[in-house]
Amino acid sequence: MSESIRNKAAIGAKWSGISGAMITVLQFLTVLVLARYISPEEFGVMAMVLVVQGLGAVFSQIGLSAAIIQAKELTNRVKHTLFWLNVALGFAVFLVILAISSFLASLLSMPQLIWALPVTASSFLVSAFAIQYRSLVQKELLFRCWAAIEITSATFAAFVSVAMAWQGHGLWALVIGFVSGSILSSVCWFVLGIQNFGRPELFFDWAAVRQYIKFGAYRLGAMLANVASSRIDQFIVGYLLGAEALGFYSLTIRLVLQPVERINSLISRVAFPAFSKVQDNRELLGRWFIRLVRFLALVNAPILICLAITAPWFVPVVLGDTWLSIIPLVQILSFYALFRSLTSTGGSVLLAIGRADYTFYWNVCLLLIIPVVVMVSAIFGNLVMIAWGLVLTQFVVMLVYQGYLIGPSIGQSVFTITRAFYRPVAAAILAAGIAILLVDIAGITNNFLSLSMIILIGGTVYTGLVFVAFRVDATLMLSVLQRRG
Repeated sequence: MSESIRNKAAIGAKWSGISGAMITVLQFLTVLVLARYISPEEFGVMAMVLVVQGLGAVFSQIGLSAAIIQAKELTNRVKHTLFWLNVALGFAVFLVILAISSFLASLLSMPQLIWALPVTASSFLVSAFAIQYRSLVQKELLFRCWAAIEITSATFAAFVSVAMAWQGHGLWALVIGFVSGSILSSVCWFVLGIQNFGRPELFFDWAAVRQYIKFGAYRLGAMLANVASSRIDQFIVGYLLGAEALGFYSLTIRLVLQPVERINSLISRVAFPAFSKVQDNRELLGRWFIRLVRFLALVNAPILICLAITAPWFVPVVLGDTWLSIIPLVQILSFYALFRSLTSTGGSVLLAIGRADYTFYWNVCLLLIIPVVVMVSAIFGNLVMIAWGLVLTQFVVMLVYQGYLIGPSIGQSVFTITRAFYRPVAAAILAAGIAILLVDIAGITNNFLSLSMIILIGGTVYTGLVFVAFRVDATLMLSVLQRRG
């Protein structure tokens, strides 16, 4: 059985990797283009919109998606009941956001939120009908269809945003681009779900889903705490420092977090259902998790370390002089993103073994820590101080989480888990250092040429190091890409 799951997971990883790479590049380039046409203040307002949208998305599911994936069996009674429950939640979330939009606009001194929040929240009216079908596709590891839907909707959203920004629509370009991509993907999920899993029936049995609600309640609490702890920094910056400072901060966060969050979410999308199918074999689960940590480090470390080192050339060349003040933020927060990416891997394991309560308690702890760090840093310093506070906090969080929560759950020591990611990070730092040294020796002064040479040399050196020091993992990656399905 494990071999069959391994094959399906490998094929799923292939398609997730393809879609992830394409969407990451597309969204990254889109942000760079939009930064040329949209002001920092408008980016700040959109950042606040996305904070509210993220919290709404959690409430619209109440952890039921994870419950569906983790469950060993699902009856039709359960499926139909959960479907209509998700629909009701989606409509409720829209009405709540509509009701509080004026209050938030006044509290944050951002009048644009009065219309931006309701328009963005309208996506919940459509996505409510697609949530369950998306979860079932993930449960069955059908990621070829998933990749097609994600690539199509992301491309459409990027096209709408860039076209509207070019026409001078500012914040509207960000809002309408987000909504159009969300609606298109939801419609595709609904059509695909009906074709593969049948139409929903008008049926509701609360008793049949009670156990899923219990699992989902812990997951809801964990997701709320996670979204709050990961977005509370932007809320505090917007409240204390204003929309323009939030614009600088939010764009930096998007630059450093968007690529790795996309990669991590795609990997977790495959890992969670795969881990769930072998949840009773802790030895196998532990081995798979260690390989997952090493794989994520091999992918994320070169991206983030390269971004940190090339920031002095990257920002003026790609974003323009308006954004020069974010150079130190990019350099510091790149390491925050790296530590965060290595922390997020454990969630799939805890959910797979049915310990949603662990994820809840852990995220509540983070929610008690992160706001204090950000608020103290904002009051006694500036955006750079906030960045340093987040880096140091996330480093400690990573070690504690991996060593004292994940390790005991899968029978792996903190040393084994740490070794899985520190070697790829060391390889990325070495490659970047060699690239910087060679460019400095060559005496290149042009920003664009320096940036290009550092990326080219560093990428070449890192690829060579991977095939020498991590030959097994490199071979596995290539074999995954060659699978058909």
